[in-house]
Amino acid sequence: MSGYEAWANQAIKEGKTPYAGYIVAQANFEGAYYSIAEPDAKLKASGYNLAKHSRPIALFWFAKDESSLATIYQLAKVFNNSKPVVQHLLPFIQVTNAPFKTTAFVAKPTLADILVDAGKISTIQRYDNGRSESVIRSCVKASIEADTLLLKAKPSCADNKPLWEGVNSLKYSVQLKSIAPNTQTILDGWTYKPKSQTFEIQLDRMFKEGTLKVMPTLSTTDSRSSLMNWSTTSDFCPQINKKPKECLTQLFGKTYQLDVLSQQLTNRSKPISKSLLSPIESHSFLFKIEYKK
Repeated sequence: MSGYEAWANQAIKEGKTPYAGYIVAQANFEGAYYSIAEPDAKLKASGYNLAKHSRPIALFWFAKDESSLATIYQLAKVFNNSKPVVQHLLPFIQVTNAPFKTTAFVAKPTLADILVDAGKISTIQRYDNGRSESVIRSCVKASIEADTLLLKAKPSCADNKPLWEGVNSLKYSVQLKSIAPNTQTILDGWTYKPKSQTFEIQLDRMFKEGTLKVMPTLSTTDSRSSLMNWSTTSDFCPQINKKPKECLTQLFGKTYQLDVLSQQLTNRSKPISKSLLSPIESHSFLFKIEYKK
């Protein structure tokens, strides 16, 4: 596994996004497999003949950037004929079913890659309740210009008053795009609103400009969940319908070495995924308000 980690880190140094994962297909197993070291007398008397079971065939693959994935796509199609489980581990921990799909990852995104749109004024705190909120909102036009979220305020609004007259503060909100699968992204210093899935910040008349600092983090995922489909049909879990939790506990660690190897690969992928996220964490965008004359 150290060789895999060195390979992935070298790809990152070359400015590429490494991809790695495995494809699992079910196949008939003709031999005898024992989950115990010493079979009992009855099993010995039977000549060690066991019933046939579907057992996994696993293909572990590695690719330096998206240009190398064409062959993997074709292999996934072949495995699809045998009811595969496809687990794509990099970049970022994600599980997908065939047909195999990946989305290109950009290590240095633009502001347009981060934000759904230029956002809006969500709340207005007034001390002059006679002013119309709709008029105040229409007084500000927002746009994304290169790496800047720009708010342009008119010299006077539709009621012939400047933006801040009768206004204590404004709350401005934006919505973020998903940077990568199974990542959580926040804006440093902004407040998250779960109901609207937006980030909000309070502005007052003293605000001129600030920074938009994006903070991506990896979500917690269970890399073994995709192995469940073929594992639960094996002879290890005859009680799967009656005691599913007990059965899964028994399965983990006993389904050949694939389970252990996939877990190691996933654990190695997490620090590598963090390395891929680091350029985003270190890059800040500009957020400013401009008053037209």
